[in-house]
Amino acid sequence: MPEEIKEIIMYLLRIFRWVLLARIILSFFRSAGQSHPVVSEIYKYLYVLTEPLLKPLRSAIPPVRSEMGYIDLSPLALLLILILVERVLMGL
Repeated sequence: MPEEIKEIIMYLLRIFRWVLLARIILSFFRSAGQSHPVVSEIYKYLYVLTEPLLKPLRSAIPPVRSEMGYIDLSPLALLLILILVERVLMGL
């Protein structure tokens, strides 16, 4: 694989990883009932960007029940997959 293409893919994966992390963090504020209009608007954009990859994972990985409700592990799984893909690309 040409080095330039690999660098572009790595860059896009890093950006997507940060977008996913932002969605994970903002989801705590939304669930706490602190949905400020700006936070809600940002979350909508993050949702649109990340949901196409999270939806298939969510159907494969059921939520885990905890004392506080259910925990969706699909964002964590996607984060680990992104890191794994980055590591594989670095090895090429």
